Amino acid sequence: MDGAGASGLVGGTAPRSEPAAELAHVAEQILAHGKDAGLRKIGDVTVLGRAAAEYRGTASVTEDGAPYHNEVYRVIAAPYLLVEKLHDSQVPGLSYQRELISLDEGSVGDADLAPPAGTRPP
Repeated sequence: MDGAGASGLVGGTAPRSEPAAELAHVAEQILAHGKDAGLRKIGDVTVLGRAAAEYRGTASVTEDGAPYHNEVYRVIAAPYLLVEKLHDSQVPGLSYQRELISLDEGSVGDADLAPPAGTRPP
């Protein structure tokens, strides 16, 4: 996502405009644009009341000089990435999972972008 020069509107008690680059990290977590690349579609499902497609595949990456071979599972209901599960095929305990548990389209306010109370890192 290229947010150079663009802006987005953040609602809440005092709506304001923010540079798109500041909002991009939030959008990239739930938008599925290109997230099916290199994966094969394995079926159709319904998630959160939306028609969606399941995808599987393998992604190899190198981080800090170490190679990782991730088994990838994603559920996409365009434009949203609803489920994402990855696990390293060579290191059983190394995994990652993210799943949307609710999706209400509309305006986004400050409270929507804040982590739940008590979960902020020190």
